[in-house]
Amino acid sequence: MTETKYIFPKQSQSVTVLVFITVLIVLLLILTVMVHMRNRKLKSTLEEQIAERRLLDKICADFTAVYYVELNTGSFEILHINDGTNAKKMNLKQGDNFNSSADQYAVQYLYEKERKEFKDWISTRYLKEQLSRRERITYHYRSKPNPNQHEFFEAQAIKIYQDEKHFFALVGFRHIDDIMEKETTIQNQLRQALDETRLSNEIISAIAKSYCSIYRIDVQKDFFEEVSNDSEIHKLTGNRGCATEKLYQLCDTMVAPEYRPLIRPFLDVSTLSARLKTEECISTEYRMCDGSWHRMLFIVKKRDESGNVTHVLCTVRSISDSKRREENLNFAAEVAKREAEMKTRFLATMSHDIRTPLNGIIGMVNMGNQYADDPQMQQKIREKAMESLKYLVSLVNDVLDMNKLQSGDLKDQQILFDLTMVLRELNQIYDERAAKKGIWIGTQDKNSNLSDKPVSLDDYSVEGMRALVVEDNELNMEIAEFLIQNEGATVTKAWDGQQAVTLFAKSASGEFDAILMDVLMPVMNGYEAAKIIRSLDRKDAKVVPIIAMTANAFTEDRLKAKEAGMDEHIAKPVDVKLLVKVISRLVENSFWGIRNEKEKME
Repeated sequence: MTETKYIFPKQSQSVTVLVFITVLIVLLLILTVMVHMRNRKLKSTLEEQIAERRLLDKICADFTAVYYVELNTGSFEILHINDGTNAKKMNLKQGDNFNSSADQYAVQYLYEKERKEFKDWISTRYLKEQLSRRERITYHYRSKPNPNQHEFFEAQAIKIYQDEKHFFALVGFRHIDDIMEKETTIQNQLRQALDETRLSNEIISAIAKSYCSIYRIDVQKDFFEEVSNDSEIHKLTGNRGCATEKLYQLCDTMVAPEYRPLIRPFLDVSTLSARLKTEECISTEYRMCDGSWHRMLFIVKKRDESGNVTHVLCTVRSISDSKRREENLNFAAEVAKREAEMKTRFLATMSHDIRTPLNGIIGMVNMGNQYADDPQMQQKIREKAMESLKYLVSLVNDVLDMNKLQSGDLKDQQILFDLTMVLRELNQIYDERAAKKGIWIGTQDKNSNLSDKPVSLDDYSVEGMRALVVEDNELNMEIAEFLIQNEGATVTKAWDGQQAVTLFAKSASGEFDAILMDVLMPVMNGYEAAKIIRSLDRKDAKVVPIIAMTANAFTEDRLKAKEAGMDEHIAKPVDVKLLVKVISRLVENSFWGIRNEKEKME
């Protein structure tokens, strides 16, 4: 059966109301969601704007003024201006023309010579032209100091947006005094460094001119680079290459053959680090094949952390001129030394030669006093004294002639003389010396005895002593023998140093109490004889007094006598009292003097 449902009008109205309410609720929900979404969007936009503003403020904090400029129209908006700036003082307003405001700023606060350039750069036309190709442009300028004492500024223009109708840009200004100060300092430092570098280069160039060659050598790599070079040497070495190879090539090609074995070890690069371990430079000198002299130096340029040499400078310099000057100075010094030695020898010789006749004269005078009643002896003494006087005069004349010769005043003279008289005088001077050697010239009184009368002394005595007198001059020997024998001593004569050494060596131990030794003698001089006597393996040789009795009276002569082993030095003419005093004291203090004193006490 079919069931039939009936809808009554009252039920239909209820359904309609229910549907309407449902739709209304849905619409309210949709509206609520849309409002909520819009609020969220507005909030997000606001937060973005706030963030952008904060970012802009942070960016603007580095700038004294920031403008938002429409370059097509010239209108602008002020985004940021610091207090105390010149822009703030202008009281700019939004909507003013940017070009006119920039011109006003330039007229008021820029120096006249910088205004035009600033106006050209800040114009909207120029900014638009430049920002069309680039995103950012900058410009530095100097303004009159503002209340904050800022003088140097930087202007920046940044492109923001561009289409067919609009061209927006940010234009900001900031002071750069600190930056300019640093840049100025840096520029000054750079300028100073440049000046120093230029000066160093000038110095290096000047120094390089005085060197034949300069190389930089990497010791570890055995590699060189040419700094400067002589054209001829450059042909051999080139600009760079193996250091050892090129240095050896230079040595074998240009160094004199006799110097090559000496210079090659110096050129060994492999040993440079070891040779320069404690040195900053090493050098050597050598002669070239052309005869010129050169000096080569290795100078430390760089070391590693361990102190090993890694880089050196090799320099080669001509020293021919300095070598020549050195040789001249050495020659001059040698000449001066020889002249000084000759003068010293001359003075010593003259002192000796002058004192020798003086000793004879004084000795003859002393002897004359002893033989005042003997006419024959007095005549002989006068002849001996006259010989010594004539010899002394001849020495003085020779000295005067030598002085004239050195000064160029000596002239040739013709002098008449008696040759017979000259020969007679020479015979008188040398007859006794010749007689001693068995050669008789003229007459000679062999029986003369000049030792008859002793001279007594108050404080000192040599009586009973035995003396070895060493003298090559006959007259001086006669005088010494007379003086010593008159004091009661015994004399043994020797005519040169060799005879003295022989007599002493053959003598019994303690036979001689003293030795009186002349210095300048033939065969062997007194210094050598004294040294030999002191070296003999005998006790008395070490202590026997040796007295230098010589005409050499300089201080150096006394020192030389001491060095030879002599105890005292008595200059001729001999002072008899001094001689006796010296002999007496030395003998008393000697080993043999002590022995004799013991023998006397016993």
